[in-house]
Amino acid sequence: MSAKKVFISYRHTKPDEDLAAALEKSLIADGCEVFVDRRMLLGTEWAAEIDRRLRAAGIFVVLLSAESIRSDMVRQEIMLAHQLKQQGSLRILPIRVGFTGALPYDLGGYLNPLQYALWEGGQSTDAVAAALRNAIHQAAELPLAGRSGEEADAPEQIAVLHEATEGHGAPLPQVDPRVLELAMEERGTMRCDSPFYLRRPSDDEMDRQLRRAGTTVIVKGARQMGKSSLLVRAAVQARNQGKRVCRIDFQAIDEARLATLDSLLLYLSNRLARDLRTRRKPSEFWDENLGAKDNSTYFIEDAVLGGEQPPLILFLDEADRIFAYPYRNDFFGLLRSWTNRRADTPLWDDFNLVVAHSTDPVLWIDDITQSPFNVGNPIRLADFDRAQLAQLAGRYGLNVSDNRVSELHQLLGGHPYLSRQALYVLVSTGWDGLQRTAVRPDGPFGDHLRRLVGIVNQREALRKAVLQMLQGKPCEDEQSFQRLYAAGLAAGDCRQQARLRCRLYEDHFRTHL
Repeated sequence: MSAKKVFISYRHTKPDEDLAAALEKSLIADGCEVFVDRRMLLGTEWAAEIDRRLRAAGIFVVLLSAESIRSDMVRQEIMLAHQLKQQGSLRILPIRVGFTGALPYDLGGYLNPLQYALWEGGQSTDAVAAALRNAIHQAAELPLAGRSGEEADAPEQIAVLHEATEGHGAPLPQVDPRVLELAMEERGTMRCDSPFYLRRPSDDEMDRQLRRAGTTVIVKGARQMGKSSLLVRAAVQARNQGKRVCRIDFQAIDEARLATLDSLLLYLSNRLARDLRTRRKPSEFWDENLGAKDNSTYFIEDAVLGGEQPPLILFLDEADRIFAYPYRNDFFGLLRSWTNRRADTPLWDDFNLVVAHSTDPVLWIDDITQSPFNVGNPIRLADFDRAQLAQLAGRYGLNVSDNRVSELHQLLGGHPYLSRQALYVLVSTGWDGLQRTAVRPDGPFGDHLRRLVGIVNQREALRKAVLQMLQGKPCEDEQSFQRLYAAGLAAGDCRQQARLRCRLYEDHFRTHL
């Protein structure tokens, strides 16, 4: 019988790497073939090797700690492992490492239903290793029960997640709306207001737009620039002002719901019904003789709007996921028709729409005039300027000179996520420590940079575009520029002005591409 192939995913930090080493030793002694990434290389060979090893494995063991849930690479590996699990080729075995709080909502969607084991630092690794061996060889479950996707995390668990991340300024790669909501709302004796969120002009503009009746807002910004944070905070504020709110993240919708326009519009209608607790349900309006566009429109008009109800704000986050589907013209055309209805149907003045995206819709939509993108009030997120970066440093309790602020801004270009990550590291290491480790594989940005290498090396066109930008040349391919912009790698108003977003990226890709 062939050896079981096991992939161990973990963050290169203590005590995670000690547990990974102990589990590797135990599993090898038990006849398993184990892959543990110790080299932390950043080049093409590393990215291909990680992908190959994970696809070849039958077992994916992931160590979940307060550190690893913030790792770009661990999260990327979990996402790929989930896809392979859906195909029936991989089993996922989660081990929590001293962390009992809620998982970030995107990871929880993959991992919450699974049985898991818990290991506390300082304990012997024998028990968790034995449980893991039993799960692998006897097809047994790990000892602690998972839970269904319908069961929400308790506020106390979300508070633990908040304390491990936002509570002390450690940013998540992808915002968790529950953490921000907890930071902004009173829940009994808990108030976890974050001192680390820096309001920008985009926040003020969003406030102005949502005070209006019947408005459509289009938010554009690259990954990790703050789009989701902006939308979540606007939603909480609107709800606190007595408005009705439904916020939908297209990245969180499973593939089956996105398969057709009918399935998507039925999902959106059911979400509206559930979040707004409407008396009438979409099933009452769904008539196959009319089609999903009419059905969803009549549902909103008759069940959601009208009467003495407060205005509605529908937030659609990461809407450019729909650009890849053949029904994109119909979907965005429907959104445009809803905005047009305000002109002759007064009750639609209570319908407010906010759409957030990264890539340019002109590349995907045949007629941009049949979409909301050319009529909505635009909000374009920008990176931090030097004054904002200095203000944020003060929030972390750092007394940073103007020269140091300028150097940090030159290194990171005001990238919101990387700036927060840098300031979090500066609290413990100081400036010299950050400079020494900034571009190292085991440095504070190592996981982030490795993820970007993986993205670029997935497509030769992306690799070519990055090389062109490193040479100071225009990006020849529009789609490559848009993909790199959406990923947060490229900056510039158009491909002729394309450049890598910050010096950290330039230094990294000159060495590792």
